[in-house]
Amino acid sequence: MSNEILITTNAGYFSERFARYLARSIQITRRTAEEVVREQAKMLVQVAFAYTPPMGGQYRKRDKTAKFPKGYRASHKAIERTLKLATIIKNRDVIGRALRKARDEGKREQLKAILEELDEPAQRVVAYVRQYQRPNKQWPKNNQKFHTTKEKRNQAVTILARTIGVTAAGWCAAADRLGVSYPEWIARWKARNAGTMTIRVEPTLIQFTARNANKHSDAGAIQRSLDSAFEVQANAMRRSLISAISDGVLRREDVFGR
Repeated sequence: MSNEILITTNAGYFSERFARYLARSIQITRRTAEEVVREQAKMLVQVAFAYTPPMGGQYRKRDKTAKFPKGYRASHKAIERTLKLATIIKNRDVIGRALRKARDEGKREQLKAILEELDEPAQRVVAYVRQYQRPNKQWPKNNQKFHTTKEKRNQAVTILARTIGVTAAGWCAAADRLGVSYPEWIARWKARNAGTMTIRVEPTLIQFTARNANKHSDAGAIQRSLDSAFEVQANAMRRSLISAISDGVLRREDVFGR
């Protein structure tokens, strides 16, 4: 078996470190190379889920399972906060009465403009948020607010919440093949963004490829997710190897000396 491990990502140092420990694990184990690769690939995808929005690094250290419910709640709250920053709640009847009483033409035009926004559907509120929200999901300070009703703002929250999980869905293809579970709010996006996965184990080549080709606004976080996943798994393999040395199962020179 060749020592070369080809991991076709652009994760740089982190993937190379992962590859080194994976190669060493394959050399010293009695299991087949494919078994080792699949085991590590499965854990890698679990960690990738945990570090991909909306999870943000939330996972159980014991089994590397992403804390999906916590990630969903955090994303939902973030959407609610954004809508509060982006909108001003007004009562249409109150604005209508103020318009009828107003005599100043400038004031009347201002109230008419507010009424026009209040008549816009919730989808228009969503479009406004998407237009001005920054790529990092932060709402720009001092940005003009959109006038709407409480009911329509709640509807806008519901519409935006439907997009939760689209970024993480890019790991679904790999997860399905490796037996990694994930919730329905991620699975619903598989048709749009399931990602791809390849595992090849040959006499001179071991290749594991999992791609999350996401074009969602959170896609910039994917590379950081991969870096974190590779680092976590490389450290996990290193700890396992050191533990085997401490238990006398392996010799240090067999692990780190060749």
